[in-house]
Amino acid sequence: MISALVYLQTRLLANRLRLQLGRLKRPRYLLGALVGGAYFGFFFLRPFLSPSAGTPAVPAALGSAPGAGRELLETGAAFGLFLLVVSGWLFPKSRAALDFTEAEVAFLFPAPLTRRMLIHFKLLRSQLRILLSALFLSLLTTGFASAGQAGMRLVGWWLMMCTLELHLLGVSFTRTRWLDRGLGHGRRRLGVAVVLATLAAGVGVWAWRSLPDLSFEALTDPGRVADYARQVATSGPVPWILLPFRLLLRPMLTPDLGRFVVALAPATVLLLLNYVWVLRSDVSFEEATLEHAREKARAIAAVRSGNWHLARAKHRPIRAPFPLGPAGPRVVAVFWKNLIAATSTLSLRFWGWAAVFALIAAATMRAISPDLVLLRVVGGVSLGLMPALSLWGTQMLAFDFRQDLPQADLLKTYPLRGWQLVLGEILAPVALLTGVQWILLALAATSFSAPRSGLPAPLADLLGWGLGLGLLVPALNANSLLLMNAGVLLFPAWVRIGPGRAEGFEAMGQRMVFMLAQLVGLLLLLLLPAAVFAGLYLAGRLWLPVLVLAPLAAGAATLVLAAEAVAGLLVLGSLFERLDLSDEPPGG
Repeated sequence: MISALVYLQTRLLANRLRLQLGRLKRPRYLLGALVGGAYFGFFFLRPFLSPSAGTPAVPAALGSAPGAGRELLETGAAFGLFLLVVSGWLFPKSRAALDFTEAEVAFLFPAPLTRRMLIHFKLLRSQLRILLSALFLSLLTTGFASAGQAGMRLVGWWLMMCTLELHLLGVSFTRTRWLDRGLGHGRRRLGVAVVLATLAAGVGVWAWRSLPDLSFEALTDPGRVADYARQVATSGPVPWILLPFRLLLRPMLTPDLGRFVVALAPATVLLLLNYVWVLRSDVSFEEATLEHAREKARAIAAVRSGNWHLARAKHRPIRAPFPLGPAGPRVVAVFWKNLIAATSTLSLRFWGWAAVFALIAAATMRAISPDLVLLRVVGGVSLGLMPALSLWGTQMLAFDFRQDLPQADLLKTYPLRGWQLVLGEILAPVALLTGVQWILLALAATSFSAPRSGLPAPLADLLGWGLGLGLLVPALNANSLLLMNAGVLLFPAWVRIGPGRAEGFEAMGQRMVFMLAQLVGLLLLLLLPAAVFAGLYLAGRLWLPVLVLAPLAAGAATLVLAAEAVAGLLVLGSLFERLDLSDEPPGG
């Protein structure tokens, strides 16, 4: 029976590979695959195939770190694994379920298979994903120093990921057994929280008795804070608490083959212990697996129908962002619809409260210690994220034509002109991005407004630049999203989200082409507004203060950006009116 399951899995993989290769006959997939393959080859394979090219600058070999640095790296990575495992015990509420499709459930469950065979089939299915992930991560972390070191990293990553997969599966089985015995989620979480609090208290008591006091003045010195954290992480109870995770990570951090062989034994023992734990967990997962398969089928159906946001939506009522009146601008209705789609995947209330707490924390730190280095870090990071969001944020907030493209025929029946529909489609991501950027701007202003040495400019000048930047971001976001949606309307096959969508190298290549085109287009659109801003600022700096001049010049540049956005709306509206998806070849 095991051989039949292996045959089934190998045929599924072969058919998927044949489908992927068959797609390359179409130019849109071939171009994306060529770009994605060239990117992967240049950054990952070129140093390996051509030693004279040198090693990449970023992926340095993990094992080449000095002893103290390697120990600190091992402890930090072990703490990350510890948090991941703890989250598996704390947060999930669902019962144990194996990741099968409805077709696999219909084929496997009536077959004469034991639960252990089904678990083995699930583990077998995950091996290809784990191996590919381990290969990619080993390429990133070896620095291509040698084939032997790459092999050690590959085995280390595979061991760590397999053990983690088994452990989380065992956690789900244990969670289900507790539920069957009447132990609810609240009591389980309380027990885990008590264990964590006990461990934290033990570490705190040890640090209080063994390490010198860390005064409040020392918190302003990053070097002293880092040294204190290094002592806590590498001595006392912390290394022992993290010992299983350190043993699991050690094979990928060893610098030579001898130490790798020694480190391999305890990591393999941890893998086998988790494997035995999973196999000996006698719990019922059939009903939960069937329900999971139904949810997965519902999500796929939602994606194929164009309502991809419903694939992530939990079965809970979604509150409308604002009441939609029976009369008013029709564009607002499209904006309202897309905001509802956004709230089905993003908790606006959570992020709103998070922003309030961040602002309160920054204001509190400023009041207590105006010279705190952390304030400068927060302010600098906030300002640095603002322009990045105008490019990267538009890639993530796809609540526009990227979600509604399969419903283009329905959208054409709306009593809206093309440019009005385009405006309604981009309003939701523009509003979300602008809100986030204004919050970051307020956070930067709060962090930089304290009177202290090293202030980059007078407070009045900073206020002027902040007001000017706040005026610019909405129009900048609108133009960036118009460029993104222009690519959607010009190349609808590249953003297909149903059957026939790109996967693998071609998907990566298509996203890279889109991003590069968007970046170049945005730079070209910024030439004229930048010239207007620079001309007004240079002309008025002798007569007007920065508090007045910066918002004035930014306002003029914003008007130019708005004019470009209006032109873009008209062009995209005409393009949408002529769009005919029936001309696109069918996917598959």
